[in-house]
Amino acid sequence: MVIQGHLIQISRDLLPTAWVHGDPRKVVFPTDSEGHFCGQKGTPTENKSILFYFNLFSCTSPSVMVNLQCPTTQICVSKCPEKFLTYVGTQFPYRKDKGSWTYFSQFCKSSFAKPEKTLSQMIMDDDCPTVIFPSRPLLQRCFPDFSFVNGTLTVGNKTVFEDGKGSTRNATELRAAAKYVCKILISSFGASHYCI
Repeated sequence: MVIQGHLIQISRDLLPTAWVHGDPRKVVFPTDSEGHFCGQKGTPTENKSILFYFNLFSCTSPSVMVNLQCPTTQICVSKCPEKFLTYVGTQFPYRKDKGSWTYFSQFCKSSFAKPEKTLSQMIMDDDCPTVIFPSRPLLQRCFPDFSFVNGTLTVGNKTVFEDGKGSTRNATELRAAAKYVCKILISSFGASHYCI
């Protein structure tokens, strides 16, 4: 009886959204910016079941609530980032050591092969995120890997970090952005206790 009640509640919450957006799967399953379902068998994203947001900070816009979509590029990935790296930070050592770029590039569009563009050109062409940070999957989406160290909120053991555009951000700002996205996702499922 309890399970049936939860199913009715989820259906009631999900149906209007699915109706507006045309496909209920797009509300429940992660979908990249090109409309591909992450992890769908028989597609190029079959082995990439997790959604990655290029700029989680842009997800705090009120339009996110209306469209149920964050206004940033989203790609399907096989795993979430495990460390901090910036696009600019991978450019300079690229000629001598391609290791950082090889790792970073898995979070870029597949058509972007080398970090040869300027930062502004790369941002304009929307090829890669400007920064990646330690994350973990939640509802098949990469969310920052937050923790508390001596009572202070951190992401990847840092309280502040470079955003890849020349500004410093902090874990509290990132948490606010992640929490906003999480609430929107969870509202579709009717189970807000999962939010960060």
